[in-house]
Amino acid sequence: MFPDVPPDRHLRLAHASALLGVTPYLLEYHPADAIIAIAFTSTGALAGIASVDLPGPDADLVAMATRAKQSLENEPSADHVALIGYGTKAHVKPLMDVMRFLLDHSSRLHLVEALRFHDNTYWSYLCSDACCPPDGISFDPTCSPVAAQATILGMTTLPDAAAHVAQFAPVTGTPREQMREATRRVRDQARHMMTRGHDWRAELLDRVASCSQAVDLGQKLDDEQVAWLEMLTSSTLLRDLAATLAEPGEDDRVHLRMWSEVLRRVDPADAVAPALLTAIYALRSGNGPVAQIALNRALDTDPGNRTALQMRQVAKTGVTPAQIRSSQITPTALTEQAKRCPEDTWPVLPQESR
Repeated sequence: MFPDVPPDRHLRLAHASALLGVTPYLLEYHPADAIIAIAFTSTGALAGIASVDLPGPDADLVAMATRAKQSLENEPSADHVALIGYGTKAHVKPLMDVMRFLLDHSSRLHLVEALRFHDNTYWSYLCSDACCPPDGISFDPTCSPVAAQATILGMTTLPDAAAHVAQFAPVTGTPREQMREATRRVRDQARHMMTRGHDWRAELLDRVASCSQAVDLGQKLDDEQVAWLEMLTSSTLLRDLAATLAEPGEDDRVHLRMWSEVLRRVDPADAVAPALLTAIYALRSGNGPVAQIALNRALDTDPGNRTALQMRQVAKTGVTPAQIRSSQITPTALTEQAKRCPEDTWPVLPQESR
């Protein structure tokens, strides 16, 4: 996927060790058992990053490598690419060889580096023994100068992919019970509002504006704010409208943080809409790994959800943020639909228990 990197974050990568040092900060976790492909522009700016899990013994290596290559080539500004395989030689080399071959023989991208990293040691597939001895070169990415620079710039990383996924796990215990009570109160209010008519589209616009502003200021949403956002987006039309309300760039990332918080705090049974919105804003921000995590949450709740299944296929193609934005229905069209069919904006509420 291709991230909209904040313009004030500049890291100089003058050596293979610098590339190893910064990669966990680009992914937001320390990778393992994967090949990470990083694309750059001709000026050295980051153009995209893709992660490919190391294959099992019966995997189609050509298909896996082709998908990764296509995802990198989807970004028109990408000119160069570096590969880093995380794992043992036996696990990394088969897929690495196929990816290198495809990049060398059927890609407009120029391969500038191919590394393997394991047990704080790295090897380069593109240099001779003179620059890369058989035993490899020792390197601790957590102590590298570029890691320190990334930390100063406010970039963070987690120990592994599991910790990254855990950030999006549903809350439990007392927070879950408090959230259930808030959800019940908000739904009771909504039922009364439906009996006398209500402009649900305007309600969504107001709620999203106030909540995104709070998130942008670093504030935590209260339980009722979260419950309102979940309840309003139970309408498919309002969910689709909510997916268009951010401006490209930093605003996308604010909305990603907002919907991620909603996803984490709502009851898992109500997770589909917040998960889809998290995935959309992750794709709009170029964060493919988060999009996949969110789509998995949606499918955990509703395994046959067509929107989530379709989005997962789209995410695998490596679409760019600009392509995601251009494929969305415009807010104007959604607003016109809401005016024609106001009943389509009504929240979908569960029946009251007797």
